[in-house]
Amino acid sequence: MKKTMVGAMALALSAAMLLTACTAQQSSPPTGSTAAENTSSAVQENTEPVTLAFWDMNWGSSNYPAAAEALAKKYTEVASNVTVNYTSVPWGNWFETYSTAVASNGAPDVATGGGYMPFQFAASNETADLKWIYDEWKKEGTLDDFLEDDIEYWNWKGKYLAIPSDKDFRTMFIRKDWMEEDGVSMPKTWDDVYEAAKVFDRRGSDVYGLSHGVTGSGNGMVFMHFLGANYGGILYDKDGNATVDTEGTYVIQKFLRKLKDEKLVPEGIENYQGEDASKLFGAGKAGMFIGNNSHLRDFYTAGMTKDQISVVPPLTAPNGNSYSAVSRNGQMVFEASANKQTAMEFLKWFNENSEILWTEGERNNIPARISIQNNDMFKDDFRTEVIKTYAPVGHQFLWPVTHGIPTGSYVEGQKIDMQMLQGAYTMSDDDFKALCLKIKADLQENIDNMDQ
Repeated sequence: MKKTMVGAMALALSAAMLLTACTAQQSSPPTGSTAAENTSSAVQENTEPVTLAFWDMNWGSSNYPAAAEALAKKYTEVASNVTVNYTSVPWGNWFETYSTAVASNGAPDVATGGGYMPFQFAASNETADLKWIYDEWKKEGTLDDFLEDDIEYWNWKGKYLAIPSDKDFRTMFIRKDWMEEDGVSMPKTWDDVYEAAKVFDRRGSDVYGLSHGVTGSGNGMVFMHFLGANYGGILYDKDGNATVDTEGTYVIQKFLRKLKDEKLVPEGIENYQGEDASKLFGAGKAGMFIGNNSHLRDFYTAGMTKDQISVVPPLTAPNGNSYSAVSRNGQMVFEASANKQTAMEFLKWFNENSEILWTEGERNNIPARISIQNNDMFKDDFRTEVIKTYAPVGHQFLWPVTHGIPTGSYVEGQKIDMQMLQGAYTMSDDDFKALCLKIKADLQENIDNMDQ
């Protein structure tokens, strides 16, 4: 049945599906020479030529694939018998690419993909357990270069399905100059956002208080990601069962409906792509915008300045919670690899030496490694404020489940966030409740098949 489930998910999920804390003490970052020492003994035991296939997504600018490939190929200097063949996989069809490869026994040895991919394939026992890497880091004293939450997130049913690479935060931005001109304080609560939106809306008939995306892959992040995670989770209970029909869900619905009824969000927002919303904000037609942490770089590139735009720190929800919404990304090894130990040795080294992916590859998101976060490039970077305020309180939309689960892919693939967001903006209370009950029933059925 598990093999069949992967095939079913390939049909159900969109090809463009995107992703998508305890404070640890910083340790000295592992160095290239340290990584070589850590893997040399294992390599010397097997000097037969080995070729590893490494499939990787483009996590940054157009410079990223070349930087990642150069780093991967440098591994030959550590293990002369190992050749790494690097492939950059397009985001547009990544899910079909991996599903087809797994189904045809053609999966790569090492891979990155959507944030829930390691759990997706773990449901059919296709994801290797990477506990060996964590054990090595513990022996070397470098495991605390990660936050504990970022480690334990990848632990599902006693197996570590990936190692942490980066984190992507759902972030709110505000026009700093408008705040000063209009006497608006930095929002701290949902009510503050509403009040600021009312003030900004007075700037003109074509100006709105808040904009955000709704349709398209990854754009419906506002309901269960940004607001749902901030509230403390609305889809699952702590045991991983479906909730959905909860007080928090309807608090979010009423908050969004109030914004629309008072015309504080654009007319027809239920059909807005994320790009539509960000352009509105960048053009001075919206006072606040909800996107992800990399949008700030886009606004700077388009000519906005630090005097014009600020990151809104994580809000306090009506129930008193103040979490940020995060999507974690990891690096995995497929169980079917004929060279699984060598693949793990390479992946460990690649992760330890990955700082170059940010300094030269212009990787977008926040490094999972604390030592890389302390690179000088982040001291005055578009991610600085996110690292400071969002990273310590980041939760997945799965919360209060503290680790990844296979149905995370189902939720994203079925665009449940978009369904709930559109429903909140357009449906009557009764129809919205019926939608939530249907989503709950469908989610629980998939939980029973995939997560248990």
